[in-house]
Amino acid sequence: MKTAIVVGAGLAGITAAQKLSDDGYQVELLEERPHIGGNVYDFKSDAGILNQKYGAHIFHTKSRTVMEYLKKYSDFFEYRHKVLGEIDGKLVPIPFNLQSLSLLFPEKEAAIIRELLLQSYGYGAKIPISDLRKNINCEIQKLADFIYEKVFLHYTEKQWQMKLEELDPDVGARVPVVISDETGYFDDEYQCMPIQGFTEMCNRMLQSPLIHTTLACDALDLISMDASGNMYFKGEKCECPVIYTGCLDRLFRYQLGTLPYRSLDFEYVELPKGEYQSIGVINYPNEHRYTRIIEFKHFTGKYDNQSTDIAYEYPCNFDDGKIPYYPVPQKKNRDLYDKYAKRAQAYPNLILLGRLAEYKYYNMDQVISSALKTISQLLGRR
Repeated sequence: MKTAIVVGAGLAGITAAQKLSDDGYQVELLEERPHIGGNVYDFKSDAGILNQKYGAHIFHTKSRTVMEYLKKYSDFFEYRHKVLGEIDGKLVPIPFNLQSLSLLFPEKEAAIIRELLLQSYGYGAKIPISDLRKNINCEIQKLADFIYEKVFLHYTEKQWQMKLEELDPDVGARVPVVISDETGYFDDEYQCMPIQGFTEMCNRMLQSPLIHTTLACDALDLISMDASGNMYFKGEKCECPVIYTGCLDRLFRYQLGTLPYRSLDFEYVELPKGEYQSIGVINYPNEHRYTRIIEFKHFTGKYDNQSTDIAYEYPCNFDDGKIPYYPVPQKKNRDLYDKYAKRAQAYPNLILLGRLAEYKYYNMDQVISSALKTISQLLGRR
């Protein structure tokens, strides 16, 4: 029988395992944590509310292929995500848009700036803050400096312990200034949440009897490699596909140095009230050590519970015992990763997949899309 080893039971590993089992592979799925789902893992709290253990995960995609794939394993309800940010004591839409402008500036001044923005960029444009700051109009420059300080500067320093300019340009571009009155955080065609949660969806993806899942298992205690391009599983030479979704520097025992990540801590609080805030996520770019407050019931579509669960999100350093959430997006880190990736090419049955193994910032749909494509390519080769 065809066999495969998949390291990591997050979305990348689960999708890979499911597709391999469809093709008749017997899959050994190994997960270090005591649960499946990786960072999308959710659970019922004492208040009976579906909480997300590792912070807010909102599904959205432009890919019909990804959406149709996931619909095999879950029903979804439409959820249009919105985010507010506390700026100068007011809650305004994030990304910063024309409504944010009207809420924070005097009416006449806001009207003048609005017209200048429309003349410069057109309605509906999405402008990275770095580009907005380069505009030659002095009024737009003043606005750009205001947005940079109030929305980006302190939030970035809390999130990354760096200034925005020290990071790759695409970091700022992820949250552009939007020349529009629309307040949705995403503009993808498909914006929805699994009715029974991500964990149940993942469970259904792993129902094949060909998938054997082992939890609370450090796969690197079972996998080893030699200098000749050979891989070993439980001490025996392994020539089957090994799909690895963990940190690449750890796979190579940090031989070339450590790849940096940022992590998160969460403070969960149950409150005896029906609702704490009007939407699921409110950002705090300037005040407080936390970057945002999450209220989970907004992601479920169910509001009949008389209690609510919230979480304060605190960025922190990644060290022993922490979860590696975000690769630190800098050229020197990508250069180090490329050295590891080149070393990985010496192992023909090793396949790197997912945010950690590829050292990339992936949204959920991008992880699934990459896994579907990667496994299709693998099956086409064999």
